[in-house]
Amino acid sequence: IDLTGNSAQRGNIVQASLAIDGMLLESGDEFSFNDAVGPRTTAYGYKSAINGRGVKTVGGGVAQVASALWLAVKDMDNISVTEMATYGDAYNQTYVDSPDDAILVDYQNDTDFRFRYTGDSTLVINLHVQDDEFLVCDIYEE
Repeated sequence: IDLTGNSAQRGNIVQASLAIDGMLLESGDEFSFNDAVGPRTTAYGYKSAINGRGVKTVGGGVAQVASALWLAVKDMDNISVTEMATYGDAYNQTYVDSPDDAILVDYQNDTDFRFRYTGDSTLVINLHVQDDEFLVCDIYEE
């Protein structure tokens, strides 16, 4: 997805991406965005920035990471979404075309993006910022 935001948002996005990049899921494993990324607090290095609703909050921007992950898994047959919320009508950003793809994650309020890998091998999640312009999520089985 196109990377948006100021330096604080981008820093939050990079930090969340690094927490997920290289994750491996075995058959039956459940991925939890909140468990992988951890608390979005200043103590964990997150900065105050605008979120998907246009509200300034610590960790603003990490929903772009959840959204990139969603776009990568949403058409996979061996992924079963177990928890997901979107910004819906409150979405006022441009990093995804549809509010249905703008994933809402909120560690403090226990709003998570979770999915289970049901394939027979190992699922590899690669997630990174490319050329300071794009958030790229590549998912494959090995």
